[in-house]
Amino acid sequence: MIETNRRKVPHRHYSEDFKLSVLQEYYNSGSTYYQLCKKFSLSKGCIQRWLQLYPLSENSVSLPSETLKRLESMAKKASEKPAAGSVESRLAELEAENRRLKAALEYSELRVEAFSMAIDYYNKQEGVDILKKAGTRQL
Repeated sequence: MIETNRRKVPHRHYSEDFKLSVLQEYYNSGSTYYQLCKKFSLSKGCIQRWLQLYPLSENSVSLPSETLKRLESMAKKASEKPAAGSVESRLAELEAENRRLKAALEYSELRVEAFSMAIDYYNKQEGVDILKKAGTRQL
């Protein structure tokens, strides 16, 4: 049997008040999952589960109204993104791919230029032409 180095961490149970206080700090402070996990010795999965378990509302987390409005507007903007099959999303995908391919082409051109410079340098230093000539026989 293969032995793994994983530690077994016992499941801990937290009170509802503790969960809501962590979520309230998450919303109010703008801390990241990582920061809160370190501060309260939690796993990232705990906070994510709690966010699903306690949906954002004034009653459950008792947030100031301006914070609630800001978070709801952020959620609305996220939901307004184009659907996966829409023309806008396809256009965005193609533009992203175009940028990626342009960067790859630029990298390849720089690489070819570097190889050419290395070959020229070797030819000058050693006096040996290392480029393969057209029509030479293969061994």
